Amino acid sequence: NETLFAKDVGSYPQAARLQNGVGKFFLMRGRARAALPHLKRAVEISPRTPGFYYDLSQVHAMLGAWGQAEESADAALKLSPTVRSYNQNLEDIQRLLGKANPLLQRPLPEAEKLAAERPDDFEAQYGLGLALVHAGKPVQAIVALRRAVALDSSREDAHLELAVQLITTERLPEALSELNLVVGRAPNNWRAHTNLAAVLARLQRADEALEHARTANRLAPGRIETWFNLAHTLDAGGHYEEALATYGIIRDGLSESDPQRALIEGFISDLERRRR
Repeated sequence: NETLFAKDVGSYPQAARLQNGVGKFFLMRGRARAALPHLKRAVEISPRTPGFYYDLSQVHAMLGAWGQAEESADAALKLSPTVRSYNQNLEDIQRLLGKANPLLQRPLPEAEKLAAERPDDFEAQYGLGLALVHAGKPVQAIVALRRAVALDSSREDAHLELAVQLITTERLPEALSELNLVVGRAPNNWRAHTNLAAVLARLQRADEALEHARTANRLAPGRIETWFNLAHTLDAGGHYEEALATYGIIRDGLSESDPQRALIEGFISDLERRRR
């Protein structure tokens, strides 16, 4: 109840966890602008709590403030450097900002040369796999990515990229195996849950798909793709009312000029027509 939340915050303005809780309440409902002041206040009151910075990075990401999202994500990781979800969050944001490891951003000819020179080097083989992905060669990318994970099976990011390319080439059972491995090792990896939901939905395992779609959205409510995935999974599973509500949350978080808004309104119109 928003009225009760407002009353509680007004009574205890210095309560960091309450401020954070109110912010997350709004964030989970796609109301990033309402969430922002509360999440900021939580960090101001308790600047040594890494989870508060993580949540703040999520709302900055949802609002498209990527520089501030990176700053908050970095602060969370510095306070708790061993937490994998904080590390993955910062990597995701920096990837969007074009700050990925230079070894993993080489043009394909350079990546091929480096991989040939360093056949036992994980980064070289992984870099080749990513270069092949960017070149639109998923079949060859799968071969390189399999070599990479054979060299270092602890790298969930490589297993996840391998799973994505397996999905691209319609090798769903193999993709499912890779994604289950990632989720087993890193249960807070929202990207793995999102892709797992998509694979399970295509394998007609609707209930399991929805569970993972909800988990991804809970872990990363600031990422619009988790909302898209949840809405699509609800729609595919016949949960039309909740799907409509979720599409509405996405639409209301977009500006009038955002091209994605028209896409969402199209989904809503189609779903309303099918529901009749």
